[in-house]
Amino acid sequence: MPAVVTVNVLQNDGATLTGTGFVLTQDGLLATCRHTLQEALYTNITFNNGATSSEALLIAQDPQTDLALLKIEAQHLPHVQLSASDEVLPGQTITEIGNPRRLQNTVTSGIISQVRLQKDGTIWYQISAPISPSSSGSPVFNGQGQVIAMAFASIQGEGNQNLNFAIPVRYIHQLLLQQELAL
Repeated sequence: MPAVVTVNVLQNDGATLTGTGFVLTQDGLLATCRHTLQEALYTNITFNNGATSSEALLIAQDPQTDLALLKIEAQHLPHVQLSASDEVLPGQTITEIGNPRRLQNTVTSGIISQVRLQKDGTIWYQISAPISPSSSGSPVFNGQGQVIAMAFASIQGEGNQNLNFAIPVRYIHQLLLQQELAL
């Protein structure tokens, strides 16, 4: 839980919004959803102990997978462990930790409902763990406590229930490699 953070965004028009992110390295590398950062004028991080970072800098993003990497000045931060493999099976139990509506460290559980191949070749995990507003960017954990995906979307509307999606950890690894960043 200490590695799950709130991403605070001040947009160009003065509006504010929040999302969720998670710390990848003890020196302040974080992952979150790219869509949370659109039109951001200023971004910082709030930790679950109430501490707030200085400005978080966007260092990489991928519009196709909705991933973004942020960097803050920090040392000795608690951080998650990314799974080396993101192979999952429908029915596999998962746990998600997020900050819906600024309710920090909300833990939900569910399953991998299905593995979905998109038209562009990207893989999405359909998950039953809910994704509420401000939960975009939440880490999705396997039973060993490793991050296997990042929650990023849900389909809302009358008659829709638990139609939530997460992007597999392989895409975080790819973005890190493209930036020549190692964990």
